[in-house]
Order: sequence, then C-alpha cells, then structure tokens
Amino acid sequence: MNADDEYPGRWVEIMADHSASGVWNKKYMECDVDLLPITQDLRNRLAEWTRDYEALDEKDFENEQVDWPGFAARGLLLAQEVKAALPDWTVNYHDEARARARMPPSTWSYEIRPSVRKPRT
Repeated sequence: MNADDEYPGRWVEIMADHSASGVWNKKYMECDVDLLPITQDLRNRLAEWTRDYEALDEKDFENEQVDWPGFAARGLLLAQEVKAALPDWTVNYHDEARARARMPPSTWSYEIRPSVRKPRT
C-alpha cells in the first residue's frame, strides 16, 4: 500500500482518538501515519500527541480536568506543520477543545489553509 491508496484524493484529517494513529482519510478510516509523506520527526510528534490523548483516563474526561485548549493548540500546530509539508493536500483538523466545549459539531473539524506570511517592512 502507498500514500495514494491510504489517502485517496490526498486528503487527511488530524484527530486524536483512543487506540488510533491520529490520522484519518476522507472516509474517516484510520490510516497508517508511516504512509503519510512527512518527516519522521513530525510522525513522532503526532504519535506523542496521540499517546498523550490515549493516556487520559475516562474520569479525566468526565471531570473536565484536561487542558483541552492546550491539547487542541498542540494538535493544531501539528496539523499546520502537516499542511506545510503537504501543500497540495487537503489537511483537516479535529479540534477536541471545540468538541468538549459543546460548540456546534460543524465547528469541530476544519480545513487547515496554507500560512501566508507578510514580509516585514
């Protein structure tokens, strides 16, 4: 299997979940992060982020003792790095903080756009 088979349409979503790799294709099937054409360092940091999610205990979820904004900020940064590495791909991000804050489901997942930096004057 290769990246085109695993990620049809060059589409990926970054989303932490229990017992998962943290990367999903357009059909919301969990995918092999090793087939994503990104650096090994970025793969390792995605794995660390998903391990942190996995380490959370259900009571942490129920008691809201988790720093969801901080966790989501780390994930967003990773998603932005994936987008920078794969500029011709569609990269979506699932924002767990928005989900936990009970915001409308339509706001939980959104596309990461390329960063445009303005030159300093």
